[in-house]
Amino acid sequence: MSRKHSPGEAYYAEVEAPERMHLLGLMLASMLARQLRDPALAAGARKIKRPVVIESGGMFAALCFDDHRVVVRRDPPGERIAARIQGALMVLLDVALGRHRIRHVLSGRLRVRGSPLALLRLLALLRS
Repeated sequence: MSRKHSPGEAYYAEVEAPERMHLLGLMLASMLARQLRDPALAAGARKIKRPVVIESGGMFAALCFDDHRVVVRRDPPGERIAARIQGALMVLLDVALGRHRIRHVLSGRLRVRGSPLALLRLLALLRS
């Protein structure tokens, strides 16, 4: 998953230390890589300025955005985060598939905190 930025490519996903990455991080990187091919979604991702943390099943992934890529990290970011999402892996999968988003939030199975704008942009990126 890890690769260098090529001049013709506007935005891409990269896994930091892929040999150590857990299932959650690999799944997120795969979804992001596919979605970031869309220029509109890449433009939305570029507007997320601080890391977004996703926690599920004891796994922790930080999505760190910069001008040309999103890096999926296993370790907590050393800076203030834009948003935090917590839920079971199956709940996150439901959200990615566009199912029961509101129901999961209202029932407490999916906990979201942070910037509403960052969360909306991330939701668009995580839809499969």
